[in-house]
Amino acid sequence: MSAIARLAALALFAPLLIAATPYAVNPTLGAAGSITVDGSNSGEWGEHNVIALDLANDDPRSLGENWCMHETPWDLTHLWAAWDEQKLYLAWQYVDVTDIIDPNNAGSAGGTKPNQMNLIQWIALDTIEGAGASLDMWNKNGEQPYWNGSDLPDVQIYTASNLWQGFVSRAKDGVFPVDDGGVDYFSVEDANITIAVSNTFAVTELWGVLDADDAATPASYVDFLTRGHSTTRDTFYEMSIPLSFLGLTRAQLESGGLGVMLGQGEFSCMDTIPNDPATSDTQGITSSNSPKEWEDIDLLSVDFARVGHLKSGAPDPCAGKVCETGSHCVNGFCVPDEDLQPDPDTTDVADITEDTDSSELIDVVEDSDTLEHDMTEPPVDQDPDVTPDESNPDPNEPDQGTEPGLEWEDDGLTYRDTKDEGCACTLGMASRWNASLPFLLVLGLLVGLWRRQR
Repeated sequence: MSAIARLAALALFAPLLIAATPYAVNPTLGAAGSITVDGSNSGEWGEHNVIALDLANDDPRSLGENWCMHETPWDLTHLWAAWDEQKLYLAWQYVDVTDIIDPNNAGSAGGTKPNQMNLIQWIALDTIEGAGASLDMWNKNGEQPYWNGSDLPDVQIYTASNLWQGFVSRAKDGVFPVDDGGVDYFSVEDANITIAVSNTFAVTELWGVLDADDAATPASYVDFLTRGHSTTRDTFYEMSIPLSFLGLTRAQLESGGLGVMLGQGEFSCMDTIPNDPATSDTQGITSSNSPKEWEDIDLLSVDFARVGHLKSGAPDPCAGKVCETGSHCVNGFCVPDEDLQPDPDTTDVADITEDTDSSELIDVVEDSDTLEHDMTEPPVDQDPDVTPDESNPDPNEPDQGTEPGLEWEDDGLTYRDTKDEGCACTLGMASRWNASLPFLLVLGLLVGLWRRQR
């Protein structure tokens, strides 16, 4: 299939993709697959791994009359999950959109990022239905129960945001033991838990609000990436946990699932994912000009995000859900029908433009060597005649080793790797193709069709 036909297929069918937006819990249940825990998100964490979405700037810095934009935000937006035979993998994202909301305070807010600070964050895992502990393992939250809903964690992990230390406890008789001689309380190293961090954001959208008071008003949501947000301000964590430490096998995880919630706060939480409204219910500032939410009591009650499988007896999230033609319900969200996705081996320009007046099209010669260039052609340092790496078999997935924006030339074409689009896109044609005008006319027509579809 020619490069132009691939471009046409991508352009015409892209509007059919229906992505979840905040607030969302379990647009997916995560996905099986191994992850290299190195702190980078080079494409291995995709939409198929997202188990919860939160809004940017719904933290209490701008809650009510608060305006504490000088402080580092602890603003969670994404939670991902994966697993393989041996491990559970989790990843989560903090963002700092002060550069858009209050540029005058952007330097102060971003001067010390979460991974440069020694503040605590916790991960709560519900692995045994009907069991677990309601009290935090270190008696945070004013020694009041953190978890007051139907989900209680059986495992709690605390890690410093700069990763200099971390500890984990497994609940016993409804209580998280501490300093029990290594029976159920361990350092993360002794539990073989691996954590890594970097200052990056590798997602194509970042939905949020300009004021925390608008978090319940979807009409107020904005995509901060389209407003010029600098993702170097953001902080990404990933973690691996041995399934054996959780008392699970892969088969048990996939048949029964587990629940996950993550939060940050010294006394109580500034934010959680899945988002709990208890983290934004106390307005006002302290004498040090910090949000009072730091020091209130949070009675968390929302359900945990699920990994691998929904809870037993959980109501069908698709019951009563009506999706548009061409999509169906999965976990309460409308997703496109598989048969609407074009077959990359058979789709032709004529197939996907059959409703267009043929007089508007210029014949495309499919066997022309100037057109037969796969949009996933490898970078210049890889021999194009070599079979692609089997570790990245999907031609629609970006090459993991290609730097964003890298350009290369091959056989008269210039290519650019674009991570966000998951493909390498043609920038221009070499001068050796003298018949360039028909190509440009066809390309312009297809772009016009794409815009009309949107």
